[in-house]
Amino acid sequence: MLIKQPFELKQVSIAFGVALSAVISVTAAARGLVAGSELPVISAQAVAGSAVSFRLSGGTDGERYTITVRASTAGGETRERDAELAVIELGGELPAAGAYLSPVALIERAGVDLVTRLTDEDGLGRIDAARLAGALADAGAEIDGHVSARYALPLAQPWPLLGAIAFDLAMIRLWQARSDAPAGIVEAARNARAQLKLIADGRVAAPAGTAPAAAEAQSQPVIFQPGASAPTLSSRTLRNL
Repeated sequence: MLIKQPFELKQVSIAFGVALSAVISVTAAARGLVAGSELPVISAQAVAGSAVSFRLSGGTDGERYTITVRASTAGGETRERDAELAVIELGGELPAAGAYLSPVALIERAGVDLVTRLTDEDGLGRIDAARLAGALADAGAEIDGHVSARYALPLAQPWPLLGAIAFDLAMIRLWQARSDAPAGIVEAARNARAQLKLIADGRVAAPAGTAPAAAEAQSQPVIFQPGASAPTLSSRTLRNL
């Protein structure tokens, strides 16, 4: 499924698995979930090897669309592919604590229908962006509390493991609001927290080059090499020896 916010201009590529010669058409049809919804604008259609690329802009918050792409192959055949587009207003940027996983990444993995069901407490048939952002921010804060025991925050480079952990922790928060979390969701969150403890204990290492926390760096032993001049120690270093 394709996901975009109403204001976004999204570059899309639809694979056909066969060499293409030309784009015949790219069209959008609304499912009718929102009264008076507008169709997204489709532009810059082009063949890119065995795929058709194009741009999507606009669309109405809460609406879903079927994007139909037709193209001719190098062998003279006509092929068609369909893709579903969900237009969702997710609001502003998440706070730093929620930066391990974006709302779109969570929705793409969990599915629009499930995230809608878990966040739509008002029965509007739409994803509640504030509730989703809150779950991600809470998950991020929990991650920060463990990671900061070993590494300086914010992290200077991506750590994919933390994105997976953020997903599991955010999902359990969304499910707990309903009090009927499936056993698999509960187990995934338990495993995520176990991973965080291993990180805090130093038994799971961050990607190479990740800066240690200040206290962690200060606790490293001072090693004297035979024949080398003794280093000059600052008063701060001496206090921590």
